[in-house]
Amino acid sequence: FITLRDAFAKWDPMVLRMFILQSHYRSPLDFSDEALDAARTGAGRLRRTFSSLIDRGITATESAVSADVTKAVENSTTRFVQAMDDDFNTPLALGAVFDLARETNRHLDSQLYTLDDIALLWSWLMILGSAVLGLKFPIHAIFLKKLEHIQEKAILESTRELLTQVQALLEQTGDTIKGRGALVRTG
Repeated sequence: FITLRDAFAKWDPMVLRMFILQSHYRSPLDFSDEALDAARTGAGRLRRTFSSLIDRGITATESAVSADVTKAVENSTTRFVQAMDDDFNTPLALGAVFDLARETNRHLDSQLYTLDDIALLWSWLMILGSAVLGLKFPIHAIFLKKLEHIQEKAILESTRELLTQVQALLEQTGDTIKGRGALVRTG
C-alpha cells in the first residue's frame, strides 16, 4: 500500500501519470519499480523529443509544412481519437503520441524540417500529450508566436473561403457584394 503523497515524494508526477496512462482504466495497475522505470524511460523519451523540437525550432527557417509531417500528424491524431473513443483506451492513445514523437525524431534527424513543420509537430504533441492526457512538457515562445501566425492565417483563409461561398450564394439570388461589403441588389 502506498499513498499518493508518498508516491509523489518518491517519483516525478509525470512518471506516475505515464504509469497510470499505460493501463486501461478497467484493468488493475501492477505497481512495481520495473513498471515505474518503464514509465520514467517513456517520459524521458517524450521530454527529449520536446527539447529537440525547441532546439531545432530556434534555428529553423520559415517555409510551408511538408506533406510527410502533415500525414504523420493526421495519422497519429486519427489513431489517438479512435483509441479515446474506444472506451477511453489511454494505452493505445499514448501509443499514438509515442508514434508521433518517433516520427518527429525521424523528421528532425533527416535535417529536412522547417519552422512550420516543427511548430505543427510541437503543437500536436502538446495537444495530444499535454492538453488531453495531462503530461507536462516545455513550452517555448517561438512556437507560441508561430502558432498565433498560423492561426491568423487560417482565420483569414477561412474568412476568404466563407466570403467566396457567400458571394456565390448571393449571385444565385441576384445580389452581389461590392466594395467594403455593401450588399447591392442587382435583380
